[in-house]
Amino acid sequence: MDANSPTPLLALEGKQVRLELLRPEHVTHLWNIARDHLDELFQWIPYRLQSCEDFHQFTRFVLDEHRRGVSVPFATIARLEEQVVGTTRFMSMDLANRKVEIGSTWI
Repeated sequence: MDANSPTPLLALEGKQVRLELLRPEHVTHLWNIARDHLDELFQWIPYRLQSCEDFHQFTRFVLDEHRRGVSVPFATIARLEEQVVGTTRFMSMDLANRKVEIGSTWI
């Protein structure tokens, strides 16, 4: 993430997982864990991710949203294995009213 990012160093950590800002290098890991479960994972999400290129394109989209300050995309990392296991995002951000939606979550 570049220094001009609205949240360049943000990470959230609990006992089991760490949420770190989504980066392009996460995409291949995400594709590898999701590719055999696409219909299950994305049945309730209004976009279709059907290929590794779709994952790259979606990541570019959400990273652009992040640069514009309208969302914060995370990779979900299992702490024990230090392995990418999914994603989540702060979205529909309304900072003036201190409101954010948590969505686009899959593990």
